[in-house]
Amino acid sequence: MPRVSSILATILFLFLIACSEKDIPGVEVPKNIQLYGAIGTTTRSVIDADYPYDLPLGFVRRDEISSGNYGLWHLSPAVRQGGTGNKLILFSETQEYPEDDKQLHLLGYYPADAHLHLAQGYLSFDIDGETDILSTGRLTGCMSSPFNACVLEHLLTQLQFVCYTDDLQAWGNLIRIEVDKVKTPLVLDLENPTQLKPGTTSQEVSVPVKNLDNLQIPFFNQGKKPDPQGYVLLPVSIGGQDIPIQLKLITSKNGRGVVGETTHNTEIYIEGGVQAGFTHRVELLFSGEGELKIHIVSVEEWIPTPGGMIKI
Repeated sequence: MPRVSSILATILFLFLIACSEKDIPGVEVPKNIQLYGAIGTTTRSVIDADYPYDLPLGFVRRDEISSGNYGLWHLSPAVRQGGTGNKLILFSETQEYPEDDKQLHLLGYYPADAHLHLAQGYLSFDIDGETDILSTGRLTGCMSSPFNACVLEHLLTQLQFVCYTDDLQAWGNLIRIEVDKVKTPLVLDLENPTQLKPGTTSQEVSVPVKNLDNLQIPFFNQGKKPDPQGYVLLPVSIGGQDIPIQLKLITSKNGRGVVGETTHNTEIYIEGGVQAGFTHRVELLFSGEGELKIHIVSVEEWIPTPGGMIKI
């Protein structure tokens, strides 16, 4: 009889081990996905960690069909509630974990109107110089191993421009600055969503620096330099290590006092390359005799866009 009891106890033990938590009475296993999102704080940014407004997001997900095999990606829009730290993300439709403890992949991004190429496994984003791009990276979970938090990380870098002169008569006004050879749209690979990269349809365009149209270049001799007058958001691929950033500057004089719209082309290098989520301050001294001096200082406070912190 003791031997029979021992066998029964062993069978019961193995049965309990084989049962998942969802089969054990009294153990609550999450079925609905409940997700909270924070905004990356590598440095201050267009969308910062204290962003107070509801933020529309796109999410894409795919479910495991069989062991290690996943179905196609599909869209699941959502909104992150405004405020500091981890805030609730509300999906437009309730999201559930797959049955039988299968896994799912979920990836969130901003702006929510990215171009979808889900059958091909990527998203693409237009680069306009003022719209921030964020991504959660790929989240993986299941009923027995749920996820409940994510971080929206910045995928772009920012250049700030500080312009001044030591010769008021030489340059006139700074009509505009453009960054040349910016590739758009850029692709986020859903299998490896760490960096934006050029795609097969990417073209090179010129992107204007924002807030800098027809600037009367301030005089500076000594003391405090002017505050940044303009900014532009760029992909890190344009200013990678040893890759110059191409600038086109248009002034109303030629740098020697002669009136007439004049274009000046120059390159800037940032040691180590630009970094996503960081700001690089570019100081431009418009000096006498047509000399343009460039000085780069990193890292500075990110400049908000006009009329708000982001472009939506």
